Amino acid sequence: MPILRLLSVLFVALLGSLASGQKKAEFLVPIPEKLERATEPDEQGLLQFVAHKAERCPNCKGRQVMPCLHCDRFEEGDCDSCPECKNTKEATCRICAGTGETVDILQRAPCPTCFGAAVTNCFVCGGRGKFPVQGGGSRKQKCGCCGGAGAYPCTTCSGKRYVDLPALKPSASDAKTSDLEKALEAIDAVAAELDKFLSTGDGRKDAKALATVTAAGGKVLPVMRRVQKHFEDTAKKQAKGSVWTHYADSVKADVAGLRQALSYYLKHQKRVLELCLARARHNEEALAGKKK
Repeated sequence: MPILRLLSVLFVALLGSLASGQKKAEFLVPIPEKLERATEPDEQGLLQFVAHKAERCPNCKGRQVMPCLHCDRFEEGDCDSCPECKNTKEATCRICAGTGETVDILQRAPCPTCFGAAVTNCFVCGGRGKFPVQGGGSRKQKCGCCGGAGAYPCTTCSGKRYVDLPALKPSASDAKTSDLEKALEAIDAVAAELDKFLSTGDGRKDAKALATVTAAGGKVLPVMRRVQKHFEDTAKKQAKGSVWTHYADSVKADVAGLRQALSYYLKHQKRVLELCLARARHNEEALAGKKK
């Protein structure tokens, strides 16, 4: 029976679909609260994580690719150059990062910025890379914010589509209970700040407000600094579109997508650390009992 139980979840805001008012697409993601990682006792009675056994990715069925969600949002001809699939209509699977297999949750975490797309859409042009010219018929002009690309490379994961686990020594799976508890506190702190983070409709102001959210991760969650940097950089570029009538609504939709991806990442990592903590507590108690 598969280790991961799955649910079809809608991540449309993540790539700007809400801003552009286009179609909505779905893809399968693991339910964070249902994540499991088996353990078994060693000769000393200490619990060790069982070696990861990869299974076929439930989202792409092992094909390594999935229908391009970026293209799915547009009518034919509305987006000439897709930044995700390069017009092939099939993009790298966002869940398995193109491996075709389930990933080891003790090794990788979903990118909290792009959620496996490797890019984030330009919300000014809605990911099209172009605008219709008023009075110009079918003629369109290149988006001045994204340079016609329609999206920005995700600098949080550097295009890998996933990030590392929290910075614990020697690793999250082998960390002490005290370190794991501190990491869980950091995740809860970020989640609490994220709940209070609401868009103003101004990308640059939102970037400053986001700093409070990401700073709550401290040294345990260094990935938060990269989330902050990516949002600041793209907000600055997209600020050129602030004269656009729907700019404020698009900023809010973009922030909604960011919050959605961040929230999922935090829930995912909280569950993983809880599994690691349960093992660490058992082993520390077992060792303490042997000393007595």
